[in-house]
Amino acid sequence: MEAQITEIKGDLFKSPPNSYPKAFSVYRRWCRDTQPDQQLGNCILIEPNEEDTRKHWIACLLTSQYYGRKRDLKDEILQNTLRAMQQLTSRIEDLRSAGKEIGELFACKINSGKFGVPWVDTQEVLQQVRGLVLNVVEAETEDLKESRSGDDQQLAEKMKRS
Repeated sequence: MEAQITEIKGDLFKSPPNSYPKAFSVYRRWCRDTQPDQQLGNCILIEPNEEDTRKHWIACLLTSQYYGRKRDLKDEILQNTLRAMQQLTSRIEDLRSAGKEIGELFACKINSGKFGVPWVDTQEVLQQVRGLVLNVVEAETEDLKESRSGDDQQLAEKMKRS
C-alpha cells in the first residue's frame, strides 16, 4: 500500500501539561543508553502507561544529531527520516499483528522547524514509506485560530478516538 498523508489544521500540542510523564523518561533513558552513532535513523515507540493522563503511543524519530545551525545536512536528515519512518511502520504492523490496538498516527510537519528542511522535501520521503498512514497537523497562526476553532474540535475528537 502506498503512503497516505493527510494534512489538517490544528494544534497537535494542545495537551494538558505533564500528560506524558513517563514517555520523556523512556526517551531520555534510550538516548543515554544508546551510543550517539547508533541513534540516528531510529524510532523510539513508547507505549502508553498507567501514569499518562492521555493514552497515546508516542513515536520519537531521531533524524538529526543537532538542530539550528549545528543540524545535520538536509540529505542526511531526510535519509534518517526515511529509515525511522520505515522502522515505525514495521513496528506498528508487528504490534497490530500481535493484537495491540494502535490508533491513527498524528505528527507535526516533521523536520520543517528547527531542522530547516522544507516540508515538501520531507513529504516526498514519507511518500516512499510503504504502508504509512499519517495525519500531519499544521500549526495555525494566531490570526487563523478563531476562524478555525471547529478544526481544532475535529482534531481533538479524532485524537480521542485514536
